[in-house]
Amino acid sequence: MKGQMAGAGSKGNWPVHVALVAWAILAVSLEHWFPGWGVPVGITGLVVGLTIYAGKRLWGRVWFWTATAIWAVIQVPLMIHVQPLIIRFKLLFTFPLAIIVFLAFGVILQILCLIFGVDRVNFDSLKSR
Repeated sequence: MKGQMAGAGSKGNWPVHVALVAWAILAVSLEHWFPGWGVPVGITGLVVGLTIYAGKRLWGRVWFWTATAIWAVIQVPLMIHVQPLIIRFKLLFTFPLAIIVFLAFGVILQILCLIFGVDRVNFDSLKSR
């Protein structure tokens, strides 16, 4: 399709993989230098990365990248505020938080798809093959 980036598994996908690996390295580094911050940064990276991967058929649309960038910026104060809960409750709080944040952005993307006339975000790409 004209103006669209290549899908998953193609050569046009390497910048996303590099960004996700860089984010993971940043999260591990933060945990070493600033204990307690690696997990919130890791959650944010996971949620934003999964959202980008799940919306791969929307990569060629400016509104998708704008919404994703705004969502990533919103994650910073959110994770700052919940960081004490993440430290206190560990996985009991972290895993449900990641799922809720991912689903919340999925709903936002679905609404944007309706506004901009796209059928829907293809979250089926997250299923194992």
